[in-house]
Amino acid sequence: MTKDTKNSILFITTAFPPDNAIGAVRMSKFVKYLVRGGNHITLVTPVYDEYLTKDEFLTCEEFDKIEHILIPQSNLFNKLVKSHRQQVMKGKVGTNLVTAGNMFSKENYIKTWFFRYARLIYILIRNYDWMIKVSSYLIKHVKIDKYSVIFSSYPSLGAMWAAAQVKKRSKHARWIADFRDPLNYIKFNTPSSNYILTLIQKNLIKKADIVTTISSGVGSMLGPLTSGKLEILTNGFDPDDFLELKKRNKAETEPPIISFCYAGGLAGGERDLTELFKAIKLQI
Repeated sequence: MTKDTKNSILFITTAFPPDNAIGAVRMSKFVKYLVRGGNHITLVTPVYDEYLTKDEFLTCEEFDKIEHILIPQSNLFNKLVKSHRQQVMKGKVGTNLVTAGNMFSKENYIKTWFFRYARLIYILIRNYDWMIKVSSYLIKHVKIDKYSVIFSSYPSLGAMWAAAQVKKRSKHARWIADFRDPLNYIKFNTPSSNYILTLIQKNLIKKADIVTTISSGVGSMLGPLTSGKLEILTNGFDPDDFLELKKRNKAETEPPIISFCYAGGLAGGERDLTELFKAIKLQI
């Protein structure tokens, strides 16, 4: 391995700034501080959608020093799958169609289960399509052996699958598979969906050299296959964010207001803030 190889890391993720997604925060901090540490980062993400909600607060000067490769979904996927899904959804939010609140009548019960299976099929097709695009591009246009580490993050099966494919072509790179969440923890999945996702998760864990996650609790949810390869990388906080907030507060005439941003699910995939506020109460 050359000196440059030891410091070269390939990141594959579908969530990264300026995308205003909770998964983008974790990835942005990894990249930011790895760049500060003198590492050469190649970042692979999807092409940003025209309707993307942006949060420029997540960007930083370190991102100017990375090589950013944007890879779109295939034209075939966009024409045959994505466009059809948009016609079916008609502007509705997918999560709302698969939650238990839609299951009060027999008709809604059947529709909800149908959309749950349709959602899984769509996710698998979309991620497999992007995996093919990413892996074929990297294998053709990038010197895979220059990387010492391949880092991929879930939620995104496409990123995980692409990393596994690239790992096969590398002579020495170690693959770090980051599970911010387990694949099979969402409560509105069907039993068969969870079974399929569990098999996929086990396969990814077997192939990865290192598995990272946000807590020991989530680590235990990933199962015994992580034994000997599990590392806990908590989300923590970025001190630089507080410096920026102080600047904003000084510029405002009104006193700062404490606000909470809640995205995703807490313990066990539940969307219940009760435990969070209990913890806050203990600190007051």
